[in-house]
Amino acid sequence: QATYAKKILKSELEINWHEEADCIIRKIKAFESKGGCYFVYNNKRIKIFSAQLIENNDTMDTGKIIDKNFTIKCKKDAIRPFFLQQEGKKKMALKEFLQGLKEVEPIS
Repeated sequence: QATYAKKILKSELEINWHEEADCIIRKIKAFESKGGCYFVYNNKRIKIFSAQLIENNDTMDTGKIIDKNFTIKCKKDAIRPFFLQQEGKKKMALKEFLQGLKEVEPIS
């Protein structure tokens, strides 16, 4: 039996770092075929196409990059992206993405 599903809005694809990491991972997987979930970093939209859950019990602020591997703190635990795409660029692995950054800064 077919059912109606409403159109997915761009605002639904934005990552909310105040959610738990496992919820964010599920969202990334669900919307991978829709162009990926995104966040804003240095005034540019960055899409995440796949990521890994990283256990992290630190009480630091959510949305902060916590290591040189671009691991991002969520409400509970953290995520480490595998494949990303910066606005206007091609999809790339994390290693290539990090080589293009001058310095890793916290997400605003």
